Amino acid sequence: MENTIRITAGELRNFYTALLAKLDFDAARRRTLSEIILASSDYKAASVIFDRVTSGLIDPKALPVHAGKKRRSVMIDGSRTEPHLTCLLAMECACETAAAEGIGMVLVRGLLPVRRLRLYEKVAAAHGLVAEVKEAVYADETDAKITHSFLAVDPGHFGDRESLSPLLIEFAQKTGNAGIPGRSGVDPTFENEGTARTYTGSVNAVYKNKDLIAVPSSVIDEWNEIAAALEIKSPLIEND
Repeated sequence: MENTIRITAGELRNFYTALLAKLDFDAARRRTLSEIILASSDYKAASVIFDRVTSGLIDPKALPVHAGKKRRSVMIDGSRTEPHLTCLLAMECACETAAAEGIGMVLVRGLLPVRRLRLYEKVAAAHGLVAEVKEAVYADETDAKITHSFLAVDPGHFGDRESLSPLLIEFAQKTGNAGIPGRSGVDPTFENEGTARTYTGSVNAVYKNKDLIAVPSSVIDEWNEIAAALEIKSPLIEND
């Protein structure tokens, strides 16, 4: 079994924030993304973000954009955006629609692969909604592409919560049942104070600053290399 090293959540937050600052993410996105990484317990996320930004796959300033609206669904283009931030935006949009219309469906194309997708189902649960998040590969005339779907359902619109049929979710997956309202309160720039607070609250600060988190030593080695490359401080550590 691989050795682990204990790091306080506060030190880990500081490391993630410093890393994202060096990679040119703005303050609002740094704050939100560092909480997402902590909540997901995805220790590889920092290395993945570093590699994707430095290789040009992610533009820290890129915003997801609406790429078309069919009768009952909305498509968002997430090309070159940071995937976790875009997933959170899509899930919040789906939840907002579900709260108003019963079902909210958002499809995201062009997004890089995402680990820990179930985290975003918990975002919907925090709103009292039932959700399903999927990553699907579809083929068009040129090549295979990945589309992420974010479905939120408010059982209250369909009678008793216990009577919510799996068939309803399957139907909504395929067709959707509502678009994003024109006066959507979700702010893709992450700069609106109320929206940023909603994002952070939805993901939830799982760890308090003094909580110790056991991180595999091989991951620490990767972080030390990143810290040296970016000239930032590595997380303070306590041996297990």
